[in-house]
Amino acid sequence: MASEPSIVLATDYRDFYDAVFARRAAHSSVTVPFHRPMHRRERAEQFRILVEAGARCVTHGTVTRITASADPASSLIVDLPAGKRHRTAMLPAAFARRHCPERFASTFIPKAVHGAGPVSYHLLGIGASKMFFRCADFHPFQPIWRTGDGLVQMWEPERSPNPTIYRLSFPFPLWQVTFVSAGERLLATGFTTSPCWMGTELFRFLSPDLIYDAIRDWLLARRHDATRGSTRPRRETLAGGA
Repeated sequence: MASEPSIVLATDYRDFYDAVFARRAAHSSVTVPFHRPMHRRERAEQFRILVEAGARCVTHGTVTRITASADPASSLIVDLPAGKRHRTAMLPAAFARRHCPERFASTFIPKAVHGAGPVSYHLLGIGASKMFFRCADFHPFQPIWRTGDGLVQMWEPERSPNPTIYRLSFPFPLWQVTFVSAGERLLATGFTTSPCWMGTELFRFLSPDLIYDAIRDWLLARRHDATRGSTRPRRETLAGGA
């Protein structure tokens, strides 16, 4: 009897669940590649993907477009040239309008404070499953988590305080959307298919084998559907909750 296909990880960064790929591949003669490069899409592309998926996003576009109706005293997150690396800076709207009017930008919304400090919100997709969590976050506008106590709370879909965001779906085996809280709404600020959870407490909620199985099932289902003329992955739910 042929062994079940295993997933071979091709990546250029480390995460806490990586070792399971090598362990599981050792017991299989048939492999399927899973590419996880540290590729950060330009923010314009991130917002395009989010909008096409139906996400509510912070206001974004060129500095000129945003500042046409923005408070001059407000701040923008502006994309700046940095060689081969893409970086951002928080700039006063009036300053950005004078000095970089055609740069891509988004409005800055301060992160909500929960307990001892600011927090950010994330919708995570692993395979065909989704989960929503809130984490402590010390950077004013980028999702950089505290080491050790990074994960604050995770919700299953039926318990989530924002169940409508579970309607978001993307054709990737691994993805993450970052949100900020704007009153009663959550607005998306970024999207990645290369999330890194090293140093966070995600391992308390999801084991490496569970992550591996979800990614494997998604890739195998997609490959099977492709041979039948369909590209819709099947749906499942990961255990979680706090």
